Amino acid sequence: MNNTTLMHIINKLCTETNNSRERRISVSVQLGVLRKAFGLKNDDHLKTKSDHRLQPVLTQEEIKNEALWYSEIFQLQQKNDQHEKLRETFIGLLATIDAIEIFDKDLALNIKSELNTILRTGATVK
Repeated sequence: MNNTTLMHIINKLCTETNNSRERRISVSVQLGVLRKAFGLKNDDHLKTKSDHRLQPVLTQEEIKNEALWYSEIFQLQQKNDQHEKLRETFIGLLATIDAIEIFDKDLALNIKSELNTILRTGATVK
């Protein structure tokens, strides 16, 4: 992924006015995934941006595990009847997939197909 593009995306997320709790959760998860995947620090988007190709520092499997962690938590919360937490966990899962889709569309599609049942179930959670 182009470094300038990535930094622009991160800057946009950092400066977004978040009007709802759900959007704040989504933005913070997306920022976390992007920063972790590319090995960025919290203030890297403020530094001078050179135009070069940036590769993820995590493997595809490690990136995929970020989404799988949310799906495991979601399933545990369902099993333990923790319905008040399900919505936030589901939002985190969707945000993780959205962040992955920014730099690896194929991996995001793979995760979506693997977690299809959870995504359908979570869509009904209020």
